[in-house]
Amino acid sequence: MKMKLLLSLAVIGSFALSASFAQIAAQKTQITGKVIAITATSITVQRANEKGVWEIQTGTGTDTTVTGKAEVGATVTVSCIQTNAQKKEAPL
Repeated sequence: MKMKLLLSLAVIGSFALSASFAQIAAQKTQITGKVIAITATSITVQRANEKGVWEIQTGTGTDTTVTGKAEVGATVTVSCIQTNAQKKEAPL
């Protein structure tokens, strides 16, 4: 009886933990700044008054949207899932 209870609690706990990770992975973020570079699969943005740049994946299936004219030098707002955005050191 105790073994079934422990096994049930372990299964429930693993489901709860995996749901928490899924929620964290799906959190959205918005990054507004000047476009530094654009490729077929990413856009690099530098926020005002912040060192470093943000490289954001924009390829198919990334759930990323860009508001504003996506060209180098323009200011845009990018909405994406946090896992699609990486902060990198500023280029020298």
